[in-house]
Amino acid sequence: MTQRPAAPPPPAPPPPSNDGRSPKSVVHKPVPIKMSSGPQRGADSIVITGVEKIGKSTLAGCLPGAFFFDLDKGTSKLNVSRDDNINSWLELRGKVTALAQSPPQGLGTIVIDTATVAQAMAVDHVVETRKADGGKGVSSIEDFGWGRGWQYVAEEFDALMADLDRIRERGIVVCLICHAISSPFPNPEGENFIRWEPHLYAGDKNKRGSIRDRVYRWADHILFVGYDLFVKGGKATGGETRTIWTKPTATHVAGSRTNQIDLLFDPTDPGAIWRTLGILPAS
Repeated sequence: MTQRPAAPPPPAPPPPSNDGRSPKSVVHKPVPIKMSSGPQRGADSIVITGVEKIGKSTLAGCLPGAFFFDLDKGTSKLNVSRDDNINSWLELRGKVTALAQSPPQGLGTIVIDTATVAQAMAVDHVVETRKADGGKGVSSIEDFGWGRGWQYVAEEFDALMADLDRIRERGIVVCLICHAISSPFPNPEGENFIRWEPHLYAGDKNKRGSIRDRVYRWADHILFVGYDLFVKGGKATGGETRTIWTKPTATHVAGSRTNQIDLLFDPTDPGAIWRTLGILPAS
């Protein structure tokens, strides 16, 4: 009778770890922690939004050493420094890059007036330079399908904002002016409502490609400028006075990392908001 071969011995157990960790645990090289405390001051990022001709450019013109990329051709009545000869997305990118590399003496703020027009330039650039599936040219941003065109636009806008951050690293304030648009707001605590928001692409239903959200996260201060409303006989009517908000309400988006307030827009002292936010020295 043939004898069955003996079974092989069981594998030896792994050697015990001195500290109880699995032998497969990876111990990463320690990296020193750099600690700091207290508030840090750097160049601010600002968004000003509101309806047409309410004073957004006037406010931006009161920022220190302001220089305008006047895409909207709206500063002709203001005593400000400007470049209003920008006709394409690549021209805007190139001029922003030039300032980032070699800012002129005395430059304290750059203002893009408006980011809404800059977005339109980015859309035109994507339509002119990108191809849809199959290598076909397109005639509109929607021709890409599935929101892909707006994803390309968001990538272009991200590149612009990276250029703007390089300017901020040099201690120069960056301000984006936006037209305002009434937009539905999904309210998780009750009925949805309409509010004023910057006129930038809000993304698809899943917020993909949202330029508006990118700008919200980037900004240290979002100012909304609006006309004051008065209720008489149960009806709301617009007045001639204006208010600058840096805090959100049900009617508009706003916010500030330093001072959430509402301040009367004083035409004789439009720079008061910047002193209140600490961007200009107190008088």
